[in-house]
Amino acid sequence: MALVLRQKEYQGKFFDNISGEKVGLFYRRATTKEKNKFNSAMANLILKHQETKDRETFIDDNNELQEEWGDKVLVGIADGDFYLDEESERTMSSDDKSENYYPGWRAVIKEERPELLRALCNLVFSEVRHLPGTEKKRTSPISLENTTEQL
Repeated sequence: MALVLRQKEYQGKFFDNISGEKVGLFYRRATTKEKNKFNSAMANLILKHQETKDRETFIDDNNELQEEWGDKVLVGIADGDFYLDEESERTMSSDDKSENYYPGWRAVIKEERPELLRALCNLVFSEVRHLPGTEKKRTSPISLENTTEQL
């Protein structure tokens, strides 16, 4: 499948270690300006905490930063992936056309599962990753073996 360059919305699947379930979050791509602002905020955070060497505060501030930026790109939750609580008979949806629509879905995610926002932030604001083992050898008309033999 080819990469769609102007796609408006994406779905990321995340494995939730607490429940053992896979959950889906819908998100938008971050703009270049947003990526620059996030990277700048992260750099400032690192510089600030290099001076204080307070690891606990750094972790708290880092989590807050990632939650903030994950929330900025979050556009929805997958229908059928989240129950509000154990007594709920219906799942929550962010789709206002769904019978399971729950208007406060975003606040619930922010309050109850902020680690999902951090995971989304990492997905969206990380640079492109290389997939190990996917390299293709470039073929050239002259191999190195033949070249060394000719010398």
